[in-house]
Order: sequence, then structure tokens, then C-alpha cells
Amino acid sequence: MSERARSEDAGPADSAAPPPEADEVRGSGSESPPRPAIVERLLARRDRHKKRSKAVRGAWVVAGFLLIVGGLAIGVLPGPGPVILVPLGLAMLALEFVWAERLLERALVYANRAKEGATGLNGWQKALTVCLALLLVAGTYAVAAWLWELPGPLPG
Repeated sequence: MSERARSEDAGPADSAAPPPEADEVRGSGSESPPRPAIVERLLARRDRHKKRSKAVRGAWVVAGFLLIVGGLAIGVLPGPGPVILVPLGLAMLALEFVWAERLLERALVYANRAKEGATGLNGWQKALTVCLALLLVAGTYAVAAWLWELPGPLPG
């Protein structure tokens, strides 16, 4: 008897396999980076979260989405708003949704790579980065001053 025929004869009770483990979903190949510790802690708290009432869980989801939207909305303002609020909202949603867990994990791995890349710069690269950032700010102000007739930076 073929595998297909056996699985069709098994019926619905036998076909209910447990969900795949997170490592199986991610791909357990050696090329994937290790999971960040914060994601591991979130997964440990997921069972406790699932036991809460539906009203609390619904409010949790709404709060998570509001943090993400708020973080993206203040992204144009100076400060670390999106860097803090968006991952926090994703962490809240990761207790409910697997897609949010995967997105949070990917964002944390990317942020860690960016941090490692930034700390590996030598003195000239850091100075060049600061100069380019200052030129970008000055250029943005110059365009805004030209478009909206803002006052110049110097009096007179």
C-alpha cells in the first residue's frame, strides 16, 4: 500500500500532527544565525499569555499595533522613537502571532549586524560618516529654507 493511500485511510484523528517546532519552521540549517535571547524569552512567556482572557489578549494586540503605528508615525522626528517603539510593538504581537515573531527575530538579527558593522569602523570611517550626516542635515535645511522661505541660520 502506498504512503498516500495509508494517509488517506488514516482519517482526520490520525492526520492531526503537532505543529512544527520553531526551528523546523525557520529551517534548522547551520546557515541560520542563532535566535536572539529576547525571542527565546518571549516564546517562554507565550503559554502564560495564551491563558489570559480574550479581552485582555485583544487589548494586547491593539496596543501592539498602536505602538508600531506610533513608532512609524514619529519616524520623521528626531530621536530613537521607531527604534524603540516598533520592536516593542512587534514583541507584544509576537505573543499572539508567528509572523510577528519572525519579523521581530529578523529585525533583531539585522540590528545586531548593523551594530557590529558600526563598531568595526576605524577613525576615518567614523569621521566620514559624521561629515556625511552633517552634510545631509545642512542640505535638508537648505532645501526647506528655499521651499518655505525659512530664516537663515545666521542673523542679518
